[in-house]
Amino acid sequence: MGNVLALGRRPAAADAPLGLYHVAPHLSGRLLRVAAWMVSRLWPARMLMMYLNGFYSFHRCLTADDYPLRMPCHLLPQTAAAATIVDSEAQLQQRFLVESELHVQPAPAAGFHYNSVLDYCQAYKCGSSTPVDVVLNLLRYIDESNSGPKPLRAVVEHVDKDLLLSWAQASTERWRAGKPLSLFDGIPVIFKDQLRVKHLHVAAGCSYVEREPAQQDATVVARLRAQGALIFGKGNMTEFGLSTAGVNGNARYGNARNPYNPDFLTGGSSAGCAAAVSAGLCPVAIGVDGGGSIRIPSSCCGVVGLKPTCGRTSLFGDIVCLGGTIDVAGPIGANARDCALALAAIAGEDVNDPVTLCTPSLDLKALTRDTAPADLSGVNIGVYRKWFDAVVDVDAKNPEVKTVCNKFLDQLRARGATILEEGIVIPHLREAQAAHALTIVSEVVACAPSRDRLLPSTQLMFAIGGDFTSVQLECAARMRCHACRDWASVFEKVDFVVTPALGCLPPRCPDGLAAHDDDLDIGPQSLRMQYMFPANFCGLPAVVFPIAFHSEAQGGSVPLALQLIGKPWSEPLLLRVAELLAPTVVRPAPQIYYDLLAPLPAGTPPVAADADTHEPKKTI
Repeated sequence: MGNVLALGRRPAAADAPLGLYHVAPHLSGRLLRVAAWMVSRLWPARMLMMYLNGFYSFHRCLTADDYPLRMPCHLLPQTAAAATIVDSEAQLQQRFLVESELHVQPAPAAGFHYNSVLDYCQAYKCGSSTPVDVVLNLLRYIDESNSGPKPLRAVVEHVDKDLLLSWAQASTERWRAGKPLSLFDGIPVIFKDQLRVKHLHVAAGCSYVEREPAQQDATVVARLRAQGALIFGKGNMTEFGLSTAGVNGNARYGNARNPYNPDFLTGGSSAGCAAAVSAGLCPVAIGVDGGGSIRIPSSCCGVVGLKPTCGRTSLFGDIVCLGGTIDVAGPIGANARDCALALAAIAGEDVNDPVTLCTPSLDLKALTRDTAPADLSGVNIGVYRKWFDAVVDVDAKNPEVKTVCNKFLDQLRARGATILEEGIVIPHLREAQAAHALTIVSEVVACAPSRDRLLPSTQLMFAIGGDFTSVQLECAARMRCHACRDWASVFEKVDFVVTPALGCLPPRCPDGLAAHDDDLDIGPQSLRMQYMFPANFCGLPAVVFPIAFHSEAQGGSVPLALQLIGKPWSEPLLLRVAELLAPTVVRPAPQIYYDLLAPLPAGTPPVAADADTHEPKKTI
């Protein structure tokens, strides 16, 4: 979801053209605990924070036509194009199998290659590996990843070994018989730890964990499980999703490390999901995005992250966000095609989540062999220059973000896209960000099962959220209507709006930060969110994908990413653009990577079994 509150002075226009960067102290340890205590108990301190964050000002741009928009739902336009959407998700999966789409990989990216969903399928089909082999590798690598001086901490809990192996054996037999349930049969998949997964606990990043494992899957989990996916574990996340750095001081979690460079954090809040994909522990993960929670860690970890249109996927079984108006579940993948396949598997109507009942069928013909365009001819991409260049020079390295992203616009032009800048203006971004922050904090505070034993950084958020008034919430709903109109006006001219994914480099792990320390650095937190919130606030789809890798003086590299924000229901075209551009990027190998399709080393003993109770295995 993302940390959305500032503690320092409100910036002048000279500091940042859109006022999106907050100058604030870096808080940790005793200083952070003192700040949390003061804000929780001193009313003037909370009022000051509300003022600094603009919670008293965004109503000034509202007009009489701005009605309160509670949920940013989008009805499918009644056009001829809508009538062509005929393939169901199941039909599309079958088409990939029957028409040998399984053997048609997208154009490979230069440099390092991740194992994709299609790589797993090809290995299973030809017999070079089996789901059982993959599970044995996976369990060994999970233990290895969570040990050492810089543990990855991507996986916080996994299914009992014997139970997971029994699922893998059944999948192996289906592949040998030539009757896999789908492309996801035998594919390891991890879920963010705010979604209910049978046989596993759920805690949403908090210190208190439900005593018994979940008895029912969330809808997005159930849909992948029905297709044979090996649902093996829960991914690390920040407490209630309220941090964009990936820091979580609670004992179940710890601070996740970036596979590309363990001296860096993953970003948040779906920290473990992005780290697991980036480290090769699975080709696909399912996160939840309320203010960049899929896209921020995907950007930091060098993988593809998709935030779908509001209503595209169900939130039933999400203990934090069901009934919320900001969040949406979506895929993180090794490449754009994996995200597309995962979206096809989890999308669609769900009677348990009324927001999905107006969802159109998903049309992924833009990614199939016969109909995919060879370039981006006819695609208009908008650049709001004032916003695009709002990368604040916090340190000497941040200008590289702006330079790299501007240079990559040439790649879009080279693929045939038209880049439009003249007339592309998105007004009131500062006010919309304040309204988004007010909305998401209010919804999280309202859904929290308890306020006991919270981390100091979360206490700060909850203290402010508890003071929001009904008038402020009503104004925020009217601001959402205003913002949706602004974006609809832009989309009359262009198909997408392009931005940097982040306004800064991925977060470096602070010196001296222990595995379970709490930490809050407001300035970079704001920069990581400044391009993220409109897609959530207005219910729009958005995708992030790596475009370059910044070399660190101390060794290693960290990814830089681009974001495309699209019209409602435009996920297939967004993913097509990401797939077409992948071959232009030379990808180095992450420092932490596990090849699950590799043979087990000779003489490797079997993974030790847990007790035969099918209890979940906690890894942290």
